[in-house]
Amino acid sequence: MSQMPDKAKAKNRTRPGGGKTAKMSDRFFPNQFPDYVPPPEAAMAGEEASFSRGEDSLTMLLSLPHPALSETLKRSALDLKDSVVRETWELSGRRVKDHTLYTGVLGTAYLLFKAYQATNNSNDLKLCSQIIEACDSASADSSRVTFICGRAGVCALGAVTAKHAGDERLLNYYLTQFKQQRAVVDEIIMGGRRMAQKGCPLMYEWHGKKYWGAAHGVAGIMHVLMDMQLKQDEIEDVKSTLRYMIMNRFPSGNYPSSQGSNSDRLVHWCHGAPGVALTFVKAAEVISGSLFHVVTHSIKHTFDSTSWHDLVTPVD
Repeated sequence: MSQMPDKAKAKNRTRPGGGKTAKMSDRFFPNQFPDYVPPPEAAMAGEEASFSRGEDSLTMLLSLPHPALSETLKRSALDLKDSVVRETWELSGRRVKDHTLYTGVLGTAYLLFKAYQATNNSNDLKLCSQIIEACDSASADSSRVTFICGRAGVCALGAVTAKHAGDERLLNYYLTQFKQQRAVVDEIIMGGRRMAQKGCPLMYEWHGKKYWGAAHGVAGIMHVLMDMQLKQDEIEDVKSTLRYMIMNRFPSGNYPSSQGSNSDRLVHWCHGAPGVALTFVKAAEVISGSLFHVVTHSIKHTFDSTSWHDLVTPVD
């Protein structure tokens, strides 16, 4: 059997219900639903009843009036929330095997907090707090510090929940945990100074290369440091490092992927101008004085000079 040409397929493709759909080359699909007209309450009740019986559920869902659709989706979401709590917390005997936000029961606590925000149900907030306290105990000796996989997520969500619950003791406890970050800042500064080269007071190495980018290079590290409370000599080191990067960019406005690289081809968030520009935007927020004007000019130059074609063209 001969195959129908692709264009003919697109031309003859129809939507459920018989209407012609847009060609796949188009960037939109036609909206075939009528404009919203508030129906009488009896009609709303009838449509919701049909939806609950599963009669042509997708079409019925999309044809519900806005308030009814919103309530239907909220009820479904809350039912799913109850199922998640039952499967991940209650059936496990309320024991923490995985304390992370990403794959563990801290994610269940976060779901409960979002449900509380939608319904103001204090029982959800209370259970959320209980799960967080259990995760706090389970993660006490963890060496992981990230938000989605470590202690930072536990303490951040704990602080937000305690704030909403009006529990000052717990709020202060969770916030105090973040004061330990100063030791991390000290290590970052000392490590950067040890690896520093002429003209650049802070430098870092990853897998044998001194990367410049936002993902695992000096730009990303400077961005993090500018979120911390720094001593004056540390502030000066950060400013001088940014100045060094500006002075050693490519004529195109792009930045090397690593120290000593002469290849001006990587224009990504992780390597190149896009990620570095975000670091300079942060610098413009927190740095005053002469460097502020240098940084703001650098941001403009980066986006004016870097080829936007490169930002959307795959690199071999």
